[in-house]
Amino acid sequence: MAIIFRDASSNDLPYILEIVRSVSGDYKDVVPEQFLIAEDENKIVGCVRIKKTTDFFELASLCVSPEYRGKGIGSNLVIKILKRFNNRPIYLLCSEKRQGFYQNLGFVVVATAKLPVAMKEEYKRILQKPFLKDIKTIAMIISH
Repeated sequence: MAIIFRDASSNDLPYILEIVRSVSGDYKDVVPEQFLIAEDENKIVGCVRIKKTTDFFELASLCVSPEYRGKGIGSNLVIKILKRFNNRPIYLLCSEKRQGFYQNLGFVVVATAKLPVAMKEEYKRILQKPFLKDIKTIAMIISH
């Protein structure tokens, strides 16, 4: 296994959508240029996305194919994309059970009342997803 990390291109979009959908991830307004992907022998096995707003960034769509999990690919995707965006706050929404994973990468829980307006709206939108009805979702932030 020789994992390569690279920026996504428009040619990667169908594969990105496939992997995000396979884990019931959010694929609203997907733009390939927002993604960093992990590839094994020309097969996309993971991805992560940074969405830009005027006030902050949002880390989203972290997905790793089931057969590649537990090999550090998700952590490496997050670490590599965070290095590119170190001048603003970066928020994320995740299930409470993923809190430890993101804390190990430098994120801390933030009260939803303290989120920027656009992030509060995203939080409300995500909570409407049927697959999240029984999952406690939290907001986290990393600032530099």
